[in-house]
Amino acid sequence: MNSIETYYRRDEKAERLLSREEAIGIVDEIKAASSPSAGGRLDVRVFSYWANGVRWARNNTSLSNLGREIKVYIGRSKDRFAGTIITNQTDSESVVNATRLAEKIALEVAGDRPLDLPVNRETLESTPSKVWSEGVYNRTPSENAPSIEQVITDAESRGFLAAGYLESYAANVYSFSSDKWGRESTEYHQITQAQFSSTVRHPKGTASGWAGSSAYDFSLMDLGRIASASVEKCIASLDPVRLEPGRYTTILEPAASNTFFSLFLGLMNRVSPESGGAHPFLLGRDFALSRFRSKLGLKIIDERISLYHNPGDPVTGLPEIEGLNKVTLVDKGVLKSLFNYPSHSFQELYNEDISLSRASFTVPGTDVSMDDMISSTSRGLIVTRFSNVHRVDDKSVLFSGFTRDGLWLVENGKITKAVRNFKFTESPLFVLNNLDTVGISELVWNPTKARTELMGHPAYSLQSRVVPSIKVKDFSFTSTIDAI
Repeated sequence: MNSIETYYRRDEKAERLLSREEAIGIVDEIKAASSPSAGGRLDVRVFSYWANGVRWARNNTSLSNLGREIKVYIGRSKDRFAGTIITNQTDSESVVNATRLAEKIALEVAGDRPLDLPVNRETLESTPSKVWSEGVYNRTPSENAPSIEQVITDAESRGFLAAGYLESYAANVYSFSSDKWGRESTEYHQITQAQFSSTVRHPKGTASGWAGSSAYDFSLMDLGRIASASVEKCIASLDPVRLEPGRYTTILEPAASNTFFSLFLGLMNRVSPESGGAHPFLLGRDFALSRFRSKLGLKIIDERISLYHNPGDPVTGLPEIEGLNKVTLVDKGVLKSLFNYPSHSFQELYNEDISLSRASFTVPGTDVSMDDMISSTSRGLIVTRFSNVHRVDDKSVLFSGFTRDGLWLVENGKITKAVRNFKFTESPLFVLNNLDTVGISELVWNPTKARTELMGHPAYSLQSRVVPSIKVKDFSFTSTIDAI
């Protein structure tokens, strides 16, 4: 195995991110450089990002990198017209020049419209987020090596090929805005993210095993279990047999069930059903009120399924935003909330922000283990995960995709043989209404990058999901495929 350490070129003691004080200093320089006569709105974001990653393929390290990035976003706007400049130069001269250029663009576009001069200054500051792990931020190359060496060594000893990545990210953003009345607000958020994905395959392409996890803290991930699971799944998937397509009782491991919970979440749009468009959540037209009604308040899926988002949940790793309550989307099968409410109105009425639940969600499970599900199955299949999932029909809400990295036949309560992969065609509404058993919930692999998350609103940060394994009756497999 190539030495992981040799790929790193950096000073271990170097600062990885801008401090909050450094970011405030940059914002102060921009405020000082802003022309009072420009008026309008000033928006600034000082963003810094750090990454530490190792990738491997065919049992050798293929890439190991450390990255650091700083960006400053400066926006000046008047009415609907704005000038925006992005720079990675944080010295005083560059910051001043970028600020004046943003003003120049905004004023040139706005033309001769009256200037909005600031009055009645008021400063507001948000609560900082809590999605932060010193263990991830201080991660060193030597700490990455044991997990990588374990999966590669185990794969090599069995003649398999291992590929995957172990990455950690850290990012922070300090945001400042001043509206045309001079009211100021600031936000500061910092997040970390760790992810480990391991795929082990037979050199002849006849077997494959995968395991992975992602979280904001390494303490939430069992790296040793992930490494060994990918090898064990590859062993178990050797010499697959070909089965006829059809409807099977199917056990979906959490990585596979997450696909259908995510697809279901994608249907939860308030605009489509309440505008009368073809949508599974359209109830019908209320002629007395002359409007369309959605199925809010009605049971739409199995009563054992609840789905919620909690801004302060440390396991799913979302920013803790002061004043926001848990958002319940589905409660015991009953539809409770839909997306695309006006965010400010929703917060005022319900003390919730429904848009945040797009980022992360939890589906509570039971104490039923995978072994219990298998032992209670007379004949069925076990799916590790899906790939290439896409919608094939809007009206019936059918999706199609492939099983990947491990598919097994269960007979009389025992796993008897590996099976060649299938193509499935199924609806998340059918799946979640046709459950046999709900299993134990766990944090699932959902790769994201702090770089892209904090460039938007930090509430959309890590998109972690906690979901259970599920056993589904009559899951539809429509054809066999050769992919592994």
